[in-house]
Amino acid sequence: MESIHERALYIAGQFKKFHTELIDIIQEVDSKKAFYERECTSTFDYCVKFLKLSDNISLDLIAIARKAKTVPDLKKAIQEEVITISKARRLTSVITQDNSSHWIGLAQTLSKDKLEKEIAKVNPQILTQEKSKYVAENRLKLELGVSEEIMGDLKRAQEILSQKQKRNISFEGAIGEVLKDFLKREDPVKKAKRSLIKIKKETVQSLGAMPRENEIRAETNSSLLGPGRVQLATARRIPFKAQLKHEINLRDDSQCTYVDLNNQRCLERKWLQFHHIEPVKNGGPNNLENLTTLCYGHHKMEHLNS
Repeated sequence: MESIHERALYIAGQFKKFHTELIDIIQEVDSKKAFYERECTSTFDYCVKFLKLSDNISLDLIAIARKAKTVPDLKKAIQEEVITISKARRLTSVITQDNSSHWIGLAQTLSKDKLEKEIAKVNPQILTQEKSKYVAENRLKLELGVSEEIMGDLKRAQEILSQKQKRNISFEGAIGEVLKDFLKREDPVKKAKRSLIKIKKETVQSLGAMPRENEIRAETNSSLLGPGRVQLATARRIPFKAQLKHEINLRDDSQCTYVDLNNQRCLERKWLQFHHIEPVKNGGPNNLENLTTLCYGHHKMEHLNS
């Protein structure tokens, strides 16, 4: 049993040592943007895909690595085994170089729960972190904190919808209705479909022919034809027209089009930008064939590699 205990102590010691070394490496990857060399869009992407760390561990180590740049005492406390990685992660929301001794001291003496309460006094959002989890096959439980103003708006939306529909609407129902209305107006793909259907109708009306609605909708999935389309195809170095943006959003489904070495398309639908396949400086035109949708990370990676 003694040999098992000695091995356990040795491995645990190595485990703690590797934690601090991993923080050093993550700091270097993060500062030098080395993740781009592995076709990753962020340090988090690199940690999950190549280091095979879980989402939560990746987020914890990245937060600590970034905070340790401005608060070296945080990493030192981990190296000297004064505080754990778990407690260090919690301190990242409040610790600064000026107050580091205070917070590290509290982390040494307080339990995790009591430390969270102290942090919550300074940063109340720490107690209402956003998260969701499945509670049934097609149902999730959502947890988040909101301001009194947002809660008031939600209640007012609930009242208006209940009055309008002549029935009691739950908070879930109110959120669903508001989101549905917002997406109908603001979703780039839905806006593109509406706009291109309208343009197609106007085009065929001017030609004296009006196709059926289902034919119009089917045709909006392909490039718009007609004089306006030809003009866009030959335009160079001019601001994007709304029609062209709608065509790109519809074709790409408002999603990054980057495909990695495993033939997997990027799933990102935030931080999207339009990218010229043939650069403008080389004469690349502003047309549908020369433009694609990329997320910020893949857009930057394309330019670094070009």
